[in-house]
Amino acid sequence: MMCLAAVVAVGYVVGGRSDRPGPRWPPLLYWGILAVVAGGGLAGHTRGAILGGICGAAVVLVTTRRGRAVVEIGLVGLVLVAGVAIMASDKVTTYFERGDTSAQLTTLSHRTELWSVAFESIEKKPLFGNGITASRGIFYEETGLGGGHNGAINVLVELGAVGLLVWAALLISLLLGIRHLPRNGPRDLRLDRAMLLGIMTFLLVDSVFYEGIGSVANVASTWLFMCIGWYVVARRDGRRPTSAAEVESVPVPAGG
Repeated sequence: MMCLAAVVAVGYVVGGRSDRPGPRWPPLLYWGILAVVAGGGLAGHTRGAILGGICGAAVVLVTTRRGRAVVEIGLVGLVLVAGVAIMASDKVTTYFERGDTSAQLTTLSHRTELWSVAFESIEKKPLFGNGITASRGIFYEETGLGGGHNGAINVLVELGAVGLLVWAALLISLLLGIRHLPRNGPRDLRLDRAMLLGIMTFLLVDSVFYEGIGSVANVASTWLFMCIGWYVVARRDGRRPTSAAEVESVPVPAGG
């Protein structure tokens, strides 16, 4: 989860003096935290998490800026990515190969074999699945790997098509709710909105190669539930009146 921590750190770095609750530390401390967690994420060599971290950080950067600043960030990012690709293409390729053979890379480190087992299991119980956490036992018996290594596939195996529809509806409604958090109100929610969108982007990208938010009990699903709570609190803060004059007076019974 180092790459997810990096996304959060980027939010605090670019947030600057944004209106938000909680303690405020010196900017250099946030930069230091970002350097530590980003370095830890790169050292982990987890390709899906690194890709999710890059996408999540990009979403945070873009959503905290407006108009021309967004275009400028996009152009600078494009130039930097192109430069890295040209100058260090061999090193980048070696890094992401992680010493895997061509056969392992072709099967996405045996994920395609695991997913074929998943589809066989889905065909047997397509509507309601095999039950929560059943995927670990099913995959471990067949391939020696636990979990679906893909969020949607993991949900299909455990909860079937009905569970997948409910899960997808939860994610879509959460993303739409975050997207429409009020920008003008008692408290500026732009930073909350940017960080929530960045975290959700990380979780979704990472869940392409890891069961992540498609599983009930792991760190990724815990972050999903936390994002739901964060969104609910942010929405409440966005509607909270700012002065006593805006608060409706509650009549007090005589003698009370």
